Amino acid sequence: MNQILMTENKNREKKVKSERNRGTNNSGNVSGIIKVFALLILIFGLALSGNGTYAFMQNVKNARNTKIPSVEVLKSGNTAKITIKCETGIRTISYAWNNSNPTIVQGRGKTVLEQSVAIPTGENRLNISVIDSSGKIRRYVKTLKQDEKDVTEPVIEFKPDNTNTLQIIVTDDNAMDYITYKYGDDEEITVKATSEGQTTIKATIDVVAEERLLKVEAVDKEQNVATAEQRIKGVSVDSKPTAQLTLDPEDSSYAILKVQDEYGLRMVDWFVNEQEYKTDPNTSLNQNTFEYRFKIEPGNTKIVLRVYNVREQVEEFTWTIQN
Repeated sequence: MNQILMTENKNREKKVKSERNRGTNNSGNVSGIIKVFALLILIFGLALSGNGTYAFMQNVKNARNTKIPSVEVLKSGNTAKITIKCETGIRTISYAWNNSNPTIVQGRGKTVLEQSVAIPTGENRLNISVIDSSGKIRRYVKTLKQDEKDVTEPVIEFKPDNTNTLQIIVTDDNAMDYITYKYGDDEEITVKATSEGQTTIKATIDVVAEERLLKVEAVDKEQNVATAEQRIKGVSVDSKPTAQLTLDPEDSSYAILKVQDEYGLRMVDWFVNEQEYKTDPNTSLNQNTFEYRFKIEPGNTKIVLRVYNVREQVEEFTWTIQN
């Protein structure tokens, strides 16, 4: 009997140990799974953190490498010249004096944009906003003072002295400072006022036979600026008057006389057989072309023409027409 009880107790102890061992093994397995899951979360978190840090550092790097738009305002007389430069491209700019409504200018992705605005009299604040192509905004404020005493720009005139010289005449209502001019590819020349309160500056240039562009900039004492351009063509030294006589294509009983001279015509004198015709000898034609239509009688007609230009060159032409 005792032997049977001992056997049963041993069997009961083995069963309890077995159940304890099974519980221990299950607990170990759960603990391992939790550790693996925690490790995966840690790795995933580190990866996300790394990507975020990399993105942040890239943004910082890009911000350092990308230059913000530069804004420059230069005063010239009664005008302010705004110059915007932006490497990434300009979307829009807006500007306004003091608290007035802004004027908006489309940049259309340009990297440089210039705008000139008139300066109001007195002390004024110019507010400028620049939006680049990425949407970033740069604001700029410039205070400018404009005196009432002189806001008038100089006046530039071109006056031919003769066929191959030209005068540049610049006048101002207050006082001139200087003028600069450039003729074709020649070197730019500056002529300064020689006395205090000088209101006129003159310069004379020699004009060549080929057409060239003359550019002039004039600045007065208050730094008001005026500019002008004109294409100028001189006359060849060996140029002479030319003439052409043709029958009128619509009525052959008439002839058409055409005369040209690069220097300019002073007088035209011609004979149709024995009949003389001429322009007023006391008044210069002072033009480069002359045209006249006249009747031709039936039979042979002799035309003798003399052309006088402003340099007193004389050319003679003779034609005979059979009608």
